Amino acid sequence: MQILPLSESNLKEACSVYNASVDECDNLSLDWFRFHTLDDPDFCPETTLLAVEDGRAASFAHGVRREHANGVSGFIKSFATLPEYRSRRYAKALFQVIESHLAGCGVSAVKMGCPAPRYITPGIDPRLYTPAVDFLMGRGFKYTRMAYNMDAELAGRNFCTKDAEDALKSKGIIIYRMEPEEKDLLAEFITAEGWGKNWLLEATYAMQSNPPGLFVAKKDGKIAGFAACGALRPGFFGPMGTAASMRGLGVGKILLKKCLSHMQTMGRDTCHISAVGPLRFYHKSVGAKVSRIFWEMEKPLI
Repeated sequence: MQILPLSESNLKEACSVYNASVDECDNLSLDWFRFHTLDDPDFCPETTLLAVEDGRAASFAHGVRREHANGVSGFIKSFATLPEYRSRRYAKALFQVIESHLAGCGVSAVKMGCPAPRYITPGIDPRLYTPAVDFLMGRGFKYTRMAYNMDAELAGRNFCTKDAEDALKSKGIIIYRMEPEEKDLLAEFITAEGWGKNWLLEATYAMQSNPPGLFVAKKDGKIAGFAACGALRPGFFGPMGTAASMRGLGVGKILLKKCLSHMQTMGRDTCHISAVGPLRFYHKSVGAKVSRIFWEMEKPLI
C-alpha cells in the first residue's frame, strides 16, 4: 500500500473512490469535491490522503485543523473506502497518519462533526453508514451530539412573497438579491450580531454563484437579515440570520422563500436545509420535514 497526499493529479481518482463508497445523496461532482478538499482554506496535504494498492486508489480520508476563537480543533471531514478493500485496514492506516499529524500540531481531540465553513455533512449518518460508525467506535471515537437536516419540497409550489414584501416596505424594510459590492455591509452585520467568520465565508460562497444565491433585508441603509443557498452544495440552504430587532416581522420567512424560489429556477425539486437549528420555523414556514440525522463523534488525541 502507498499513501499519497491529495493533489490535482489524483483528485479525480479520490473523487471516484468517494462517490463509489457513499450513498448517492452524498455524491459530489469533481468541482464540488475540489471545493471541499484542495480549495478548503485549511487544506493540508499531510491530512488529506489517498491509499493506493497496485496502482488503484482504494481509500480516501480528509482531515483538517481549524483555528477559532477558543483555540484549534481537528476534524475528519470525510473518509471512504471502496467496498472490496474494506477488510484490509486501509482506512486505519490513513487515520493513523492524520491523527498523528493533528496531535503533533497541538490538536487535543479530533471530531467527526461539522467543520464549518466548508463541510459536506454535519456529522456521520448512522443509518446509512453503520459500518463506518462501527469503525470510528473501534478507533476510540464516541458519540457527542446529534445534528439533523430537513427537506422542503419545491416542485409545483408557489413561493411568491410580493404581498409580504409590500407590507414590510411600509415599515422601511426592503428585501432583494444581494449585490457583490455590498459584501462589507454584510460583514459588518454578521460581526455585529456575533455570528462569526464562518457564516460570512459561507455567505460569500453563495454570492459567487451565478446568479448569486444570497438575499438580504435592508433598513435605513443597513443590512438587517440575510439568507444563503448553494453555499456548500447545490440544492442546500443556509446559513440564515435576522437581526434581533427585526424578528417577529416575517423577514426570515420571506428570505427563506426567496432562496427556495431561486432554487426552483435553478431546476431543483428539493431544498436540503443542513444542520438545522429552528426546526419549528422551517416546518411552519415551508412545511420542511426532518430528512436525515447525523452523529457528531469525538476522539481525544492528547
